Amino acid sequence: MKHQIIVKKPGFRVVERRRQFTTRDGSNFKLIPLWWTEFLNSPDYEQLNALSKKQPGKVTGGVILGIDYGSPDSAEFSYGIGVEVPRSIPSSLFAKTDIPPANWAIFDCAIDQIHETYKYIFNEWFPSSGYKLDKVPHIEVYLPPAPDEKMKCELWIPVV
Repeated sequence: MKHQIIVKKPGFRVVERRRQFTTRDGSNFKLIPLWWTEFLNSPDYEQLNALSKKQPGKVTGGVILGIDYGSPDSAEFSYGIGVEVPRSIPSSLFAKTDIPPANWAIFDCAIDQIHETYKYIFNEWFPSSGYKLDKVPHIEVYLPPAPDEKMKCELWIPVV
């Protein structure tokens, strides 16, 4: 079972690069990881790091974020890779998105178990939790790694 808590968080801003994906034939499970690899080796990644000053976000605590704009019943969706920044940070190179205040179900997740954790959340946790999905993007929060450890992840799922 995945560890989960419900937390109310204030809104925050992300700057991001976004792409379209589809869930048809599970292609999102193949193409999003490929895009992450490509992105982490691109100049965009360095520019995002510069905007965030390589500091974890004040609300999320994440050093980099995956922003999932999909809904469980939609085959086509947008997915962004970004960082949390103060609202005062100017950026014309990246899309700016304001994530509104929300209640989040936050699930601890090993980086290599993201897909299994999403399946658990939507197939097991939601049906038995009494919560409903809010219309706010889902956030993958990649936390700063401790020395000699793999990067850890939290899945932030907006709930009402």
